[in-house]
This record gives sequence, structure tokens and C-alpha cells, in this order.
Amino acid sequence: MASALWQGNWRTRARIISGLVLFTYVLLHYLNIGLGLFSLELMERASDWRRVVSRSMVGTVCYMALCLPIWDWPCIGLPAAARFGCR
Repeated sequence: MASALWQGNWRTRARIISGLVLFTYVLLHYLNIGLGLFSLELMERASDWRRVVSRSMVGTVCYMALCLPIWDWPCIGLPAAARFGCR
């Protein structure tokens, strides 16, 4: 039995995946800020590890891919949708 989370077309799945990746990025960012409450040295070390991931080629491609589902937003019934060629 497939999970209800993954039902739908490829656009729905792309939005779910991009949302989960963005959620993970924000969660790690806030955890890093939280480490600063205990020790600035801990926060700096965690920030260095975060930069290794986010500024690598894989991380850059992953973050750029998050923009793909956003390109479909004008087609969801906004008044300006006709200007973007949406039906």
C-alpha cells in the first residue's frame, strides 16, 4: 500500500520533496542557532559542517532544484495566470 503522502502527479511529488528538503535546511539552521545558546565555538563548528553541504556542487544543485516546483505557482488560479500562458 502506497503512502498517502506520495499520491498524486509528479508536480505534487516534486512539491512535497522540495518542501521536505527546505524544512530540513531550516531545521538545521535553527538548530545551529540554538547551539549558539550553549557555545559559540559549537555553533561555529556546526556552521562549518553546514557550509560543507550547502556550498558543495551537490548542495547547490539540490537547492536550485527547489525552485522548479515554484515555477508552476502562477498556474494555480492566480488572476495573472493568463500572462504566464496557463490554461
